[in-house]
Amino acid sequence: LAGLVGTPYDTLMLDELLARPTGTYGSVWFSNCSVLSDASVGKLATFLKAHLAAGGSVLIDGAIGAYGVPAMVGGEPPWRGSGALAGILNVQALGWQDVHGSVVRTAAGNPLASLPGWAPGTVLTQGIADGTDLVGLTDASKPGAQTLLELNGTGGAHPYVVVTQADAGRVLAISGYANDAGAGTPFRNEAPAGFSDNQLLPHLVDATL
Repeated sequence: LAGLVGTPYDTLMLDELLARPTGTYGSVWFSNCSVLSDASVGKLATFLKAHLAAGGSVLIDGAIGAYGVPAMVGGEPPWRGSGALAGILNVQALGWQDVHGSVVRTAAGNPLASLPGWAPGTVLTQGIADGTDLVGLTDASKPGAQTLLELNGTGGAHPYVVVTQADAGRVLAISGYANDAGAGTPFRNEAPAGFSDNQLLPHLVDATL
């Protein structure tokens, strides 16, 4: 995604990022960071406060820090929720939801509705292959808080991509792009098998600009 929008980037482990001075990066993107130790969540909260106060941006793929480290190797990570991160980011983990078969579509009232392909209710994907951890806005009344894309299926609508101001910065959060739900894939082996005209990725590019 960063490559598609023309953004040079470094790939770091979380400890490497937290060891660097605030302001090293104007934008930080987190992917598959749902399981973190208590100590890492505390350090991350301090980093994010300073980063956003300085006008930095944050992109999150998945529920960041929502699970603790398992007590034993191979064990189930315990649910923690977003804790302090929910207030800092104005984004909270909503937990795993069985949204199998739901499609991603543009949300009503989204601020990008004037762009091609962003008319409210435009379906962008085939039904996703599995449930996933969802994220949503902590306080939808805060400045800049919007749901851009949503999952829609038999269980109703759930947020899929949200954006918000947080202090002087900006946060964009996705409910699981790089995971087994396969929201962004144009091909599926299981029924209904075959190719689909998946439009999720170009819409994510629009959302990051």
